[in-house]
Amino acid sequence: MRLILAETQALRCTVAVGSTRELAKPARLSDEEGLTLPTDHRYSTVEAKARLHQAEFRELVLGAYDRRCAITGLPAPGLLEAAHIIPDRDERGRPEISNGLCLSALHHTAYDHNLLGIDTDGKIHIAESVLEQHDGPTLEQAIKGPHGQRIRLPRHVADRPDQAALEVRFGEFLEAE
Repeated sequence: MRLILAETQALRCTVAVGSTRELAKPARLSDEEGLTLPTDHRYSTVEAKARLHQAEFRELVLGAYDRRCAITGLPAPGLLEAAHIIPDRDERGRPEISNGLCLSALHHTAYDHNLLGIDTDGKIHIAESVLEQHDGPTLEQAIKGPHGQRIRLPRHVADRPDQAALEVRFGEFLEAE
């Protein structure tokens, strides 16, 4: 049996394949005493648009930054990501080294959520909403610590962040505050 749910306003459609009983089954069950029983392993098949250039973009950006986070200098490639200055989904967001920053996964997430911004001089800015919070060493040192410092730049001038892209993205950071 196929179950098709359409959300016309969101322009989304969900197709689930299986028996009606399986599809209606809750993810977590409780026994008579209220104890939570283990969740079943349930999966769905998803169609997604894959960025075929992503692996190459990552390698080029990490190489340009000597496999170190541009903010902290962290030299752990498994924790480093190639962040787009202008997002890939934007038509201006090119998969080029000058549109990339080598960031730790934590800093990449903060950058993507406009909690961290980088101006055209490479100065790191942390959102006021984050600066006002007080909570342990990760927030204080890893996130708030770099506020006001400058990012580490690639050795080769051609690999350095595009100034126009930084200006656009920093404007988005300021608007988000």
